[in-house]
Amino acid sequence: MPRLLAGLVLMFVTTGIMGAEILSVTASSRHGIYILEFNAVIMADFATVREIVTNYNQLHQLSQSILESRDLGIDEAGITRRELVTETCILLYCFNAILVEDVVATGQSLITTTIIPDRSDFSFGYSYWHLMPESGHTNLRFQSVMEPAFWIPPVIGPWLIKNWMRDEVREIIFNIERLTGNAGQ
Repeated sequence: MPRLLAGLVLMFVTTGIMGAEILSVTASSRHGIYILEFNAVIMADFATVREIVTNYNQLHQLSQSILESRDLGIDEAGITRRELVTETCILLYCFNAILVEDVVATGQSLITTTIIPDRSDFSFGYSYWHLMPESGHTNLRFQSVMEPAFWIPPVIGPWLIKNWMRDEVREIIFNIERLTGNAGQ
């Protein structure tokens, strides 16, 4: 719960000072599968934004919920593997969840991740990070689909997770821009 409250405070405090603009954010769930999509404009150049979102040892700088982030190296097929340890809170109950993913970059603009279920606390999942350079800024489109392997209380759980996901988007976008040195411009 403390992380959720901190995220809400951060959302209200930073809304007026960040140059980034969240164009859309949707979070939904169906049969235990959660879908998050967002589109944002970050007031920083493409190369800098890409460097931040692909620095897998430093992803914990993007969100209070990411406790640890590690680049686990590249396999023989050239696929990068990363690990995230997150703190997830549902009502007053908080716990750590591990997310191990294979990451594939297609060109400079598209990054695809796939969850490794036997090393994660998720049964299934993938995400797409689509970075598009614009004049003076970067457009970021993101889609994530995942199924937690941990229990989420029916009725209120999905609602809480969806709201948490929306708050996470605001925090991540703000922190990407902050790390570029362009926050508030």
